[in-house]
Amino acid sequence: SGGERLYNYRLLKDADKPYNLVPPAEEPGLFVINEGSTVYYDRVGSVARSWFCRMMGYKTSAGAQTSNEAWHQYYPIRYTDVRCTGNVLPQCRYSESYASYIPSLALQIRCTARTQLGDSDQFYLVDHEGRYTEKGYGLLMYNGGTVSGNQFDDVTAEVMCRIMGYDRVRRWSMGKRYEFQEAQPIRYNNVNCLETEDVFPMCVYGSDTSRESHDNDVWLWCGLPKYANNNKLVCPPGYMLVDEETCQECPPSTYSLHPSQRDSCSPCPDNSTSLAGAIHCSCAENLYLSLDNTRCLKCPGTSTSQPGSLYCSCPGGSYLAANLTVCETCPDTTISTPGSRDPAACTRCPEGAAPSQDRTMCLRLESNNHDLSLVGLILSISLPCCVVGLMLYLDGKRRKENEARQREVVYARNPPRNCLCPECPCSARIAMD
Repeated sequence: SGGERLYNYRLLKDADKPYNLVPPAEEPGLFVINEGSTVYYDRVGSVARSWFCRMMGYKTSAGAQTSNEAWHQYYPIRYTDVRCTGNVLPQCRYSESYASYIPSLALQIRCTARTQLGDSDQFYLVDHEGRYTEKGYGLLMYNGGTVSGNQFDDVTAEVMCRIMGYDRVRRWSMGKRYEFQEAQPIRYNNVNCLETEDVFPMCVYGSDTSRESHDNDVWLWCGLPKYANNNKLVCPPGYMLVDEETCQECPPSTYSLHPSQRDSCSPCPDNSTSLAGAIHCSCAENLYLSLDNTRCLKCPGTSTSQPGSLYCSCPGGSYLAANLTVCETCPDTTISTPGSRDPAACTRCPEGAAPSQDRTMCLRLESNNHDLSLVGLILSISLPCCVVGLMLYLDGKRRKENEARQREVVYARNPPRNCLCPECPCSARIAMD
């Protein structure tokens, strides 16, 4: 989970009333860091102010002004030359100074309120069906694509939760958990916010995702802001609510598929079991779990399954229908890999080949008259015997590499009688094997 002191920002309305996420929109507050330090107003641009507001749970900055209250003198200016760039992630640089600055030069910010958690054209969370969610747990997305977590860490997760308007990170993980992920592009990889920069975030990322897989997709569990959902915690899949601040793993033989505020988990259906913290149960061999997670169903037709499978595997030459209840047969002269789940998996064999008996591969067809026609061609043009023998040898070697049941080994034991061979004796014998 995120550190308690990471990016500890707040706005002060007066000396005794911090109003992080409470003040009316666009009402100014003194920008305070780590319980007591402020920022020098000069050179803090609109990009930096926007990131500061987003890190406090607001949508963006509506403007800034210098300090104008007497009590501001109790909050010394420590950070100067604060500059931030980046429209995807914050990249901030600053200087730290212990010199005495006039308190009236401290930065006050006006932030605009959020109307939702996450931003559709930037970072947001989606649930197990790929739908936008504000429950605090979900797959991290950026503008319609996933984010690879190959360089992710706790600090980076903290920044992500905060800039989407959540309180802070509770947990994060990576993985391909649902089929809808495969249809999503991967927007960014190598996303990392430097751990040493705990005052202002300095984040980096990459956009070449050609070698990335959805196995590294980031899943976040973010704390809900104090003003949302009656302050009641939302637990991620596989957990149940113990009290207002604690989620606990589901016990064995139970599961919780979706984020929830329930204080119990659902029992596994008959013929299934689960370990602690499960998001679904595991059915026995040759059974599969129904889409609503309430029953273990028998595999259809000739299909089979391993224990814990969510669907059954159809044999070659067929594919599992979308409703998971029948193995559809592929058209004639086509093959498919066992376990296929899409009609597009049925592949037609190329010309000169036919499906194998189990319809899992294409086998090359061989002509029985191939050798006679080749020898006849050689005899008709009366080539020297050594050339004839070499051609027959190479042709036999090629055919030997074909499927055992399709080849016919032929031997040329004597060269043709009508050839002239000044380079080698005509009595030479060349074995084709």
